[in-house]
Amino acid sequence: MENRYVIFPGVVRSKRDGDWHYVTARELSHLYGISLHKCTVVAGRDSIGFRPRKGDILLTVQYSGDYTLPKPYNPEEEK
Repeated sequence: MENRYVIFPGVVRSKRDGDWHYVTARELSHLYGISLHKCTVVAGRDSIGFRPRKGDILLTVQYSGDYTLPKPYNPEEEK
């Protein structure tokens, strides 16, 4: 089974100017270098009760500005 990219658009404070910015799903997919067509977007009400599946690659806004792809989600690592 292929990993699923799950993208979480949202607000982040700019490290550069200190202002708050909303990063859209399209912008976030571009920052990570992944086509938006390959992503499942989770935002607003959709995020309530969302539970990632093993192998999901969770793409979120990053204050650090580091948009390197994270490793796949593994619930065993949370224990």
